[in-house]
Amino acid sequence: MSTQGEKAAGVRVEGAGSAVFLGRSSSILTTGHDAAGIAAVAAGFDGTQIAIETRGDAARGVDLDNAQLALSQATVQTSGNAAHGIVATGGSHVQLQRTDVMALGAGAWGAVLRDASQLQLDGTVVFSEKHGAVRIEGSGDTRIELSNGAFLYGGNGTAVSRDPAATGRVDVVLSGGSEIRGDIVSAPGVTSSPVGAAADLHVRLSGASTWTGRSDAVRSLWLENGSTWALSGDSRVGSLGVRSSALHLSEGARFNSLTVEGDLHTEDAHLYFRGALEGDDSAVDRLHVVGDTHGDARVYVSNVGGVGAATLEGITVIQVDGRSDASYTLAGRTVAGTNEYFLHKGGVAGGEGNWFLRSELPTTPDPCQVDPLAPGCAPIEPVDPVDPVTPPSVLRPEAGVYLANQIAALGMFSHRLSDRLGSLDGGDARNAWARFGHGQANFTVVGGQLLANGNTSVLQIGTDLLRRGNAAAGVMLGSGRADSSAVSDLTGYSAKGRVRGSAVGVYGTWLQEADGTRGAYVDATLQYGRFDNRVQGIGLAPEHYDSRMASASLETGYTFNVWQGAASALYVQPQLQLSHVDFRADRHLESNGTVIDHADAGGLSGRLGVRVFGHGTAAGNTVQPYLGVNWLRGSGTSTLQFNGDTLGADVPRNRYEVQAGAELKLGQRWGAWGGLSVQRGDRGYRNVGGEVGLRMAW
Repeated sequence: MSTQGEKAAGVRVEGAGSAVFLGRSSSILTTGHDAAGIAAVAAGFDGTQIAIETRGDAARGVDLDNAQLALSQATVQTSGNAAHGIVATGGSHVQLQRTDVMALGAGAWGAVLRDASQLQLDGTVVFSEKHGAVRIEGSGDTRIELSNGAFLYGGNGTAVSRDPAATGRVDVVLSGGSEIRGDIVSAPGVTSSPVGAAADLHVRLSGASTWTGRSDAVRSLWLENGSTWALSGDSRVGSLGVRSSALHLSEGARFNSLTVEGDLHTEDAHLYFRGALEGDDSAVDRLHVVGDTHGDARVYVSNVGGVGAATLEGITVIQVDGRSDASYTLAGRTVAGTNEYFLHKGGVAGGEGNWFLRSELPTTPDPCQVDPLAPGCAPIEPVDPVDPVTPPSVLRPEAGVYLANQIAALGMFSHRLSDRLGSLDGGDARNAWARFGHGQANFTVVGGQLLANGNTSVLQIGTDLLRRGNAAAGVMLGSGRADSSAVSDLTGYSAKGRVRGSAVGVYGTWLQEADGTRGAYVDATLQYGRFDNRVQGIGLAPEHYDSRMASASLETGYTFNVWQGAASALYVQPQLQLSHVDFRADRHLESNGTVIDHADAGGLSGRLGVRVFGHGTAAGNTVQPYLGVNWLRGSGTSTLQFNGDTLGADVPRNRYEVQAGAELKLGQRWGAWGGLSVQRGDRGYRNVGGEVGLRMAW
C-alpha cells in the first residue's frame, strides 16, 4: 500500500483496545511532508516480514503515542530531513526482532523516545546515516534493551543522546553480544555537563557486548561477562564496575582520559592503556578515580611511537583521589626503545595511592622498615641521612639479542689459512677443501645487566683455480647459521635471535717452500656476505631485518724446524693476521615503534700467535698433532642505537685463545683435520669452538 501527501499515513490505528496485524511480505510506502508509514494512538500494531518506507521531510517510519509496536524480520527506512525512523511518545512500547531501522536523512534519528517510552531490540539494527541513533526526551523512566547481537549506530558519532531537560531514569542494557557504536551524551556535541543527579542515565553491558564511544552523561556503568568499552574520546562517568571484562582507554591516533567521579570496582578486569612511552611527562591514556578503588585488574600498556627513556617519579596511568584499595598487576611486557617499564603503586616523592610506570623493577619493602615494632625487628639505631640511590633503568633483553646477532655475523665467515688447508704438504697440485665449524660464545651487554650467548655453525667450501709454483688462488662459498639468546639479570625476561648468512670470497696463498714445513707464507682473503636476521622477545612480535658484511684479511707467518728426529719433526710457526670487517644493517622499525639504527660495526682486528705442530716423516699415513696460542686484539666497534640511545656488547678488546687438534694425511691426495679452541676475556667472555676439515689435491 502507498500514500501521498502532507501528514499522510500508510496505516493509522487509534483507540483503546484497537490493534492491527499485518501479514507477511506486506509493504507500506508514504510520500509527503510529515507523513508516517504507521501511526498508532492508544493502540497496537504487529507485523512480520513487512517493509515500511517514508519519503519526505519530517516524516516518520513509525509514529506511536501511548501505543505498542511489535515487528519481526521487518525493515523501516526513512529519507528526508528530520525524518526519524521510529518516534515513540507517551509511554509507548516498541519491540523489534531481527528488524532493520534506517534513517537516511540529515537530522534524522533512528529512534526518538519520549515520556517513559521503552525500546526492546532483539537482533535488530537501528542506524542513522547522518545523525544519531536514539534520542531520549520528556519525563518518566526509559529503558533501552539490546539483545542477541542488536546494534545501534549513529552516523554523526552519537549513539544515545539524552535531552538535558529530560527527567526520569534512563537504563541502557546490552546482552548477548550486542553492540553500541557511538557516544552516549546529554545532547549531541555537549561534553561539559557534570555527571550527577541531572544525568540519571545508567548503562550495563553483559554477555560479550561492546560499546565503542565516549560519554559525559552516564551516572553508572557496569561491564560484565566478557564485555568491552572502547573509549573514542575523553570521558567521565559517575561510577564504574568492570567484572571479567575489558576497558580500552583509547584507539586510533589520540590518547584519552577517563574520569570516574565515584568509585571504581574491578574483578578480573582488563584495563588497556596506550601511550608514547618516554620519561615522566609521557603522553599516555590516564584513568582518574575521584572516589575509591576496589578489587583487582590486569593492566596492559602498549607503546605508540615513544622512544623510551629513564623515569624518575614515573608515568602516571591511574590516579586515585580516594582510598586506593585495588590491586593492579602489569600483564605482558611494556617496552619502548631499550627500556622495560613496570607498574608501581605510589610515586618516589608522593602519590601513594596512584599507579605509575617506571623503568625500574618494583621492590618489596622490608617489613621492619614498614613497621619497626613488628615481631622480630631489631631496634633501629639513628644514622645520618644519606643521598637516595637511583635504581638503574631496566633494559629489555632484545637489545642483547640484536648485539648477539651482530657479533655472530661479524665473525661467521672469518678464518685462518690453517682452517682451510691445515698444515700439511699440498704439493704442486691444486686443492679443493671443505670445513665445518661450530662455536659457542658467552658475553654480557651494558655493564652486565644482560647476559647473551650465541651458537654459530658454518660450512665453507673452496677450490684453487690457479696454481703457479708455490702460489695459488681460488674461490670459496660459505653458509652459516647462528642462534642467540639474551636474558635480563634483573627481570629474568629473555629473547631469542637467529642469523642465516651466506658468503662468497676469493683467496690467494704464497708459500716460500712448497711443502710448508719451513720458511715464510702469506695468505689473503676477500669476502662478501649477506644475512637474514630475526629477533623475538617473550610476549612481543618477531622482528626481521637484513644486514651485510665485507671483509679483508692478510695473514703471514714463518715456519721453523726446531727439532728433527729419525721418524718425526717438530715445527714452530709464529703468525700475524690483520682483518678488517665492514658490517652494515638496514634501519629497522619495530612493531612497537622502536627504531633500530646505526647498527654499523666492525673495524680492524689483529691476531698474534704461535702454532706448534709435529710431523711424522715415516712412510704411509701421517698424524700431525698441533697446539696453538693466540692473542686477539679488536679495535673495532659492536654497537647500535635504540631510538638514539647507543648500546654496545661487553666484548673485551683483548682475548686469549688456546687451540689443540690433529691432522691426518690419508694417502697422497687426501687430508683431514679437526680441533678445539677456547677463548677467554674480561667480563666473563668465553668462546668455545671446534672444527673439522677435509682437503683433496687434484
